[in-house]
Amino acid sequence: MKETKKLTRRRFLVAGCGALCAAALGSGCGDQEKQESQTTDCPFGLVDDPYPGQCRRYRDNERNGICDYSEA
Repeated sequence: MKETKKLTRRRFLVAGCGALCAAALGSGCGDQEKQESQTTDCPFGLVDDPYPGQCRRYRDNERNGICDYSEA
C-alpha cells in the first residue's frame, strides 16, 4: 500500500505560490510588446500629456508641447 504524505502548511504554501506565479507569468506574455511600448515615467500613468499638463510635475525640455515624463 502506498503511503500518502500529509499536506503540511509549508507544502500548501509552496504549491499555492507556484500555481499563482505560473498563472501570473503566463497571462501577461501576450501583451508584453504593448506594455513595453506604453511605458512612461509618469507617476500618474499619463501618456503624451499635452501642455499645460495635468499635474505640477510638467516638464518639457524638448519643447515639443508634451510632458517629458509622459512620453512613451
